Amino acid sequence: MTFRISDPRLAGLVYLLLVLTGIFNLVYVPSLTVVGREPLEALEAIRSHQILFAAGACVGLLSYVLYLCLPVILYRVLQPYGATLARLMVLFTAVSIPISFMAITEKLAILDILSATPVLSPDLLAQSVSEQLDRYRALIGLSSIFWGLWLIPLAILAGRARLVPWPLTILLGLGGLAYLIEFVVPIFWSGFSGSLIATIVGAPSSLGELGTCLWLLLAPHTRFRTEQPATV
Repeated sequence: MTFRISDPRLAGLVYLLLVLTGIFNLVYVPSLTVVGREPLEALEAIRSHQILFAAGACVGLLSYVLYLCLPVILYRVLQPYGATLARLMVLFTAVSIPISFMAITEKLAILDILSATPVLSPDLLAQSVSEQLDRYRALIGLSSIFWGLWLIPLAILAGRARLVPWPLTILLGLGGLAYLIEFVVPIFWSGFSGSLIATIVGAPSSLGELGTCLWLLLAPHTRFRTEQPATV
């Protein structure tokens, strides 16, 4: 079976933009504002980087729009190798989008608090910002379930179609499981997030997704698997 070259490359480009915007929104901006800080420290850090914090929220919205587009593009390529799995891939992503948008509104609410309530004492303001951040983290955690779930059918379908090399399909599948582990385990073990185990668990996701987007974008895509595709 022959595909248009533009489909995998377009998916790779969108995936790369998703990875870059996700790093900015979920890693870089929090590292300068809220990660590892007490409420008062986080408040001062957000004030010091308010434009960056606002940019993170805007880039986050763009990131989730890209995330919604990506499985739709991949669906055109992978649907012949499993219609049900391809639909699940799109469904899991679509379910996460409203949750992620709700999370962004919590960040926007923090900006409103900082601009609209200058009369509050620093302690009350820090408490209010901390509550918004807690709600943001809870929503992102809930959304991350679906960030993991969509990778599992993607890994299966990409393996069937030989869209990417098999080590990347394995990393994608493990990455999907890693998102679920990172959501469930902290419920029972509060120290998991900052542990070495968490770093090891999260590695397949980072390697698999970055490797997949680069492969889709840069590798030659003239032909994929020529056998009769699967239908499940």
